[in-house]
Amino acid sequence: MIKICRPVKGDFIITNDYFGSSQWYKIHKAIDIRTKCAEFPNGIGRPILAVFTGSHIVSGSSVNGGIYYFLREADGLEARYYHLDKIRWQEGWTTRFIGDVIGWSGNTGKWTTGAHLHLEFWKKGVQLDPEPYFFNYIENL
Repeated sequence: MIKICRPVKGDFIITNDYFGSSQWYKIHKAIDIRTKCAEFPNGIGRPILAVFTGSHIVSGSSVNGGIYYFLREADGLEARYYHLDKIRWQEGWTTRFIGDVIGWSGNTGKWTTGAHLHLEFWKKGVQLDPEPYFFNYIENL
């Protein structure tokens, strides 16, 4: 398993992790990270970090997931970020390095319940439980 960095600097709270633990997991196979903190009291605008070095796959906006950003590392692991307020990307940027700011937290999309980061991990078309990666993260960048 690769080492990842935290998706936000400083402390954070995982507000939902329903992967496999209830009926809810069938539609919510992800981790939700509360972005509200002292510096960002409404949770919007907190920098969101690339959890590993990888290539930008796609970014855009969808009705349900809001503003999103997908990143893929060399072995095919993908991190998919949703509900962002805005993304940091320019034409020609392909590589994001671990810890790079890829966007800012938001409350976009129909399926949001307040400002947070919805983070999914995928590999070869299969959605993975993201929680084990959070026990294998790099403490400090």
